Amino acid sequence: MTSGIRDFLKECGLIWRMGGGPSSFKKKIRAARYIYSTKILQKKVPLCAILGLTHECQCRCEYCSVEGYRRNQSSPELDTQAIKKLIDDLIALGTVKINFFGGEPLLRKDIIDLVSYASHKGLFVFVDTNGILLNEERVRELKKAGVSCVLVHLSSAQEERHDKVAGLKGAYKRSVAGLMHCLKEKVPCVISTVATKESINSGDLANLIKFARKNKASGVRMLLPILSGKWHNKEEYLLSETERREAIKYLDPGFVYLESGFSYKKNKLNRIKCSAGNKETIYIAPSGDVHPCYAVPYSFGNIREDPIKDIINHMWNIDLFKNFPHGDCIANHGEYGKFFESEAEVKN
Repeated sequence: MTSGIRDFLKECGLIWRMGGGPSSFKKKIRAARYIYSTKILQKKVPLCAILGLTHECQCRCEYCSVEGYRRNQSSPELDTQAIKKLIDDLIALGTVKINFFGGEPLLRKDIIDLVSYASHKGLFVFVDTNGILLNEERVRELKKAGVSCVLVHLSSAQEERHDKVAGLKGAYKRSVAGLMHCLKEKVPCVISTVATKESINSGDLANLIKFARKNKASGVRMLLPILSGKWHNKEEYLLSETERREAIKYLDPGFVYLESGFSYKKNKLNRIKCSAGNKETIYIAPSGDVHPCYAVPYSFGNIREDPIKDIINHMWNIDLFKNFPHGDCIANHGEYGKFFESEAEVKN
C-alpha cells in the first residue's frame, strides 16, 4: 500500500470520528450531491458556512480574530428565524456543513434549537466553542440535537498559559472539563489550537497534541497565525518559514489537520490551501454581513438586504478569487486589501 493511500484512509478515519461515519442517510446524500456538483458539474458551492451567532465571549484571547467586529458592531444579531431562513438558503445552494461560531456560540439561548434545525435538515453541524459552558447537561442537549462535532479551543496544555492567553482565570479547567464531558457522552470532539511562535518554540504545541491523544480526542485542528482582529497589521506574530515548516511537521492525516483542509504534504508549504480563497468557505457575521471568512473584515453585502446567492456570486467574481495562490490565508496577503477596499464595504 502506498503512503498516499494510507494517508487517504487515515483522513477518512478522521472524518468518520468527526461525525462523518454515524451521520444520517440524509447527510450522506447531501455530501454525495456536493461532490457531484463540484467535481462532476464543476460548480462552485460553499462546502462550509461559518455562522457567527454572536460576538459576545467570556474570554479575550490574545489573538482573537473577531475582536474588531466586536468593537465596531452596530447592527443587532440575527434572530432565530432569520438564521433558520439563512440555513434554508444555504441548503438550497448545496452547502453541506454549518459551523456555529462566535464569539462564543453557546451564549446564544437558541443554540440547541439552531443545531437541531440544521441537523434535521441534513447538514453536518459543528460548534466552535471555548468549552466553558460545556457542562454535562449542555453536552447531552447538543448530542440529542444532532451535533456532528464540537471543537474546543485550547491554547496550551498548561493551565497557567491557557488562562493567560484567554484572559480569564479558571478558563482552562472549565474548557478541559467540557472536553471530557463530550468524550464521556461520545460526542465527537476536536481540540482547536493556534500554532504560535511561542507554542512551537517552547514545545507547548507538541505537548498539547500529546494531551489530545492521551485523552482520546477525535483530533486536533491546527490554526496558523493570521493578521486579523487583535493581530491586524502585526506581522511580527506571523510564523517564519522555519517555524511554519516546524508546525506542519505535526500534521497527521489521521489526527492533526489544518483548518484550511486536509490537502497537504509534510514540508510542502505551497500545498496549504486557503479554504476561503479556494471558494470552499464563507462567513456570515452575527449582523448578517457576508465575508470571505471571519479573518477578513470586509463585507460584500448583508442577507437582510440581498439574497445570499447573489452576494456570494459577486464576492467570488472579483479578481481576488480568480487566481488565488496556495500557501497562506487571505488576511496575510496585504496587497489583497486593495481588492476588498475597492469592491466591498469596509466594516472595520
